[in-house]
Amino acid sequence: SLLTMRCVMRVGDRAPLWAGAGGKALLAFLNEEAIAREIEKAHPITSTTLSTAEVLRKDLSEIRTLGYAISWGEREEGILSIAVPIFDRKGEILFSFSLAGPASRFTEEIALSLIPKIQRMCREISQQIG
Repeated sequence: SLLTMRCVMRVGDRAPLWAGAGGKALLAFLNEEAIAREIEKAHPITSTTLSTAEVLRKDLSEIRTLGYAISWGEREEGILSIAVPIFDRKGEILFSFSLAGPASRFTEEIALSLIPKIQRMCREISQQIG
């Protein structure tokens, strides 16, 4: 990109499951033991990180209901991210597909408009994985 602000994760980069859309889209569909383990690790990374068990559990429940996760700067201030889970044929979580960018350009309106398209794509991927 020629723009000065970019949001990049490289292969091998690690991020907590409890902060950010990509991780939460995975975490929401793990078993209760794994969820509890991750929630124990939660701590504020930014001013908007969801870091209490009660708030995280509520968010994970909402992610399961809506079928997507959204993060407003939970891992990095000023970054908006959305993510959708991808499942195997047994309905177990395998991956999440996420988009992220500077909130000044990747606005909530843009992000929310993309979610139905991303959900369709992720359903197709889940079916192809079988």
